[in-house]
Amino acid sequence: CIDALSNLCRKNFRQTLTREKLHLLPERFHKMAKKILMSVNMRCQKCRSAALKIGGQTTAGVTFVGLEGEDKDQVVVIGEGIDAAGLVLRLRKKVGFADLISVTDVDTS
Repeated sequence: CIDALSNLCRKNFRQTLTREKLHLLPERFHKMAKKILMSVNMRCQKCRSAALKIGGQTTAGVTFVGLEGEDKDQVVVIGEGIDAAGLVLRLRKKVGFADLISVTDVDTS
């Protein structure tokens, strides 16, 4: 009984600590523009346009969506407040296999 209570306390402490860490991040961190590069398995033009549409619909902070790579198989999304993992999940569900390659800061000046 004590072990179960101890595990429960540790679990709740980790969740609280994680939530507090998220709130302690500087506000400028959330507002920084990011460049997200993803590799997506696209077989046809319809898949490419669907991937661009999904990339543009993620949040209001998206400023650029485009295709890169030799075979136009990489999707680039630039903007503020974009959830990269959520975007990859949506692309996997709607288009095909997607893999997150990189997330980098973009100099807006």
